[in-house]
Amino acid sequence: MIHRSDRSPLGSNKVTSEFSRFIREHNLPKMNFHGLRHCFANLSLLASIDFKVVSESLGHSTFAITFDLYQNVMTNMKEAHAIAVDNIHKKEP
Repeated sequence: MIHRSDRSPLGSNKVTSEFSRFIREHNLPKMNFHGLRHCFANLSLLASIDFKVVSESLGHSTFAITFDLYQNVMTNMKEAHAIAVDNIHKKEP
């Protein structure tokens, strides 16, 4: 939990407004706070982290939930896989 300097908890509205301010000040793409979770999941999967590991990190009760939510990433992963295999074949023995 995020706290103020006096250790009292910040309300969710304060966290949301501070996050929005941070996004604006740093010229980042518009995103809500929950979007960080999706960003983490997508970047993890694109980095070839196993779906099961990502699922556990997100706290999903089943692997299927993660797969259903992030199967769009599979297209990029399949393309990267095909390129990697192709590159192996292009190397000289």
